[in-house]
Amino acid sequence: MHAYLIMAHHHFYQLKILVSLLDDKRNDLFIHIDEKAENKNLAKELCEATVRKSRIIWVSGIHVTWGGYSQIKCKLYLLKEARKIRKYRYYHLLSGDDLPLRNQDEIHAFFDVYSGQNFVNVGSEKYSKDAEERCRYYYFFQDVIGKSKWYEHIFLKVVRRLCVSLQKIICIDRIHESFKNGWKLCHGSNWFSITDEFAGYVLENKDWIYKAFHAGCCVDELFLQTLVMNSSWKDTLHINTYNNGCKGNLRFIYFENHLPHIWISEDYEKLMESECLFARKFDESIDMKIIMRIKNVLTNVHFRGDEIENKNNS
Repeated sequence: MHAYLIMAHHHFYQLKILVSLLDDKRNDLFIHIDEKAENKNLAKELCEATVRKSRIIWVSGIHVTWGGYSQIKCKLYLLKEARKIRKYRYYHLLSGDDLPLRNQDEIHAFFDVYSGQNFVNVGSEKYSKDAEERCRYYYFFQDVIGKSKWYEHIFLKVVRRLCVSLQKIICIDRIHESFKNGWKLCHGSNWFSITDEFAGYVLENKDWIYKAFHAGCCVDELFLQTLVMNSSWKDTLHINTYNNGCKGNLRFIYFENHLPHIWISEDYEKLMESECLFARKFDESIDMKIIMRIKNVLTNVHFRGDEIENKNNS
């Protein structure tokens, strides 16, 4: 059995399509809807009306903020809740904006072949100064400020900037204070497919994760990579090197100006020819056709443009 851990906060018709492509008796779906999301009941109605073979477990909502420790808190909570049900062979963390690029038979066959390996993206060994500073200082109010516009929470932003500047002057170094002896900070994409054994190791280290990362900024892209690359679990990675790219976690993600590219219809061949099992990011408000085309190909349904019109009229 596999567990899909899904973090969603909007685009619930798109979420409905995602869960329809994961609907399989070999999968359980653990779905977290952000506490601050609107129309949470709509998400539940759409998903429960769609899923027939999998079991859906709704995980209580956490107020998740961009760049805040709440991102890590939600991931650990999903892992914890899933492991309460049973020990799954794999735990796949997905966003509600993701889609699989292969059907469930292909995905399960892949993980049968590479059983026991963990799939975590790890960036370059020489991480940027920016990545290091995310963890080195206290970033007060991050779970309040989030990704707000420049004029929102302006007072808190000014106070935080002054606090970070002061910490630099007095040489605060939370990496030195919090990291285990000899451990090196690592970074990468925060989406993963991991075994039950590694999931257990992650949860066993939840106190250290909190100590090391709770005060940082965008630390959800640091904690898992740091754990795996500084332990014997490194040897279980599918590609156990730095800078292992999209193949490291099987997610096809392309960044433009530090933001994930929104896949559109013109990207279809590139997506389906990739060696990845999943892709992000899709947006129903920008291009619903690419979402429907992937859905119909994976379910062997002929593409019909009127399905998009029906969705938009519903």
